[in-house]
Amino acid sequence: MAVAGDRLRFFGLGVVVLVLAATSLTELPLEQGAPPPVSDKIPEMIAEIQSGAAEEEAEANANEPGLVALASPCVMRRPRLALGVAQAWRHGFAAATIATEPEQRIAMLDALMATAPDDLSRWRIDIALVEVALRSDNTSEAKRHLENAVRRVVPDTCRADEAFFAAVLAEDRQAATALLARAVEIDPGFWSALEQLALLSAVGTGDDLASCEADAVRTLETVLQLGALAQKDTQFQRLNRALEAMPVNGRSALLRGMILRQTGETDAARSVYQQGLASLGASDCDAILRQGLMGMLTTTLSDT
Repeated sequence: MAVAGDRLRFFGLGVVVLVLAATSLTELPLEQGAPPPVSDKIPEMIAEIQSGAAEEEAEANANEPGLVALASPCVMRRPRLALGVAQAWRHGFAAATIATEPEQRIAMLDALMATAPDDLSRWRIDIALVEVALRSDNTSEAKRHLENAVRRVVPDTCRADEAFFAAVLAEDRQAATALLARAVEIDPGFWSALEQLALLSAVGTGDDLASCEADAVRTLETVLQLGALAQKDTQFQRLNRALEAMPVNGRSALLRGMILRQTGETDAARSVYQQGLASLGASDCDAILRQGLMGMLTTTLSDT
């Protein structure tokens, strides 16, 4: 293996449900509590991991010819997309992107825009200008350039990059997560989007049951795909550094353990899963996370 609201409005029905619920509660022993919540999606995902089906799918996504997973944006991940562009123009663009002063870089990119041979080349300049604006904390300029990029006619895979930068510009974690999930849906070989999606899922998008379940499943899926894309363990270093700043809890332990498993450190993964389980409380969210951690702990036992 390569290492790699809707808002529901209840009217009369709500009253009926409340009455029925109150009636049924009077028939139960007072000491009887509600059973802990369970997830259907997490056991399904664990089963796919244990059978190898999930990793086979990840490997298929990673084995696209010519894919350079760690590169960004799309014309660098898939260099063949830029083959029709004149070499002199490409050299000029490369020079612009390594200019040290932002003002100089912007001036060079603006000049290149005037001679860009096609929409894909213009799109690439738009994305470079988005990056310059983000480094300067100029979000209004970044949004303007991203809007220009969205209007270009480009290969569908490049829309993943637009979703990625929209996630960077998003004002809340839930919106950013949805946009990153969209980027990965468009391009499963997009390392940076997968990496950020894994981190946001480990931080958590909410404490309700649906959010906890979605976060856990995304963590499993993204790390599997990263493991398939990575050619060496060191490619996980940036993700590991980000994890060092996170407290050990059920969410972060799921991510840490998955990375360790992907890099062949099974015993360490098992220890991290156990630490994560020990950190869990009695909340419904923790019950969902417990399913994921227990499932992966069992999986590591079968790995050896």
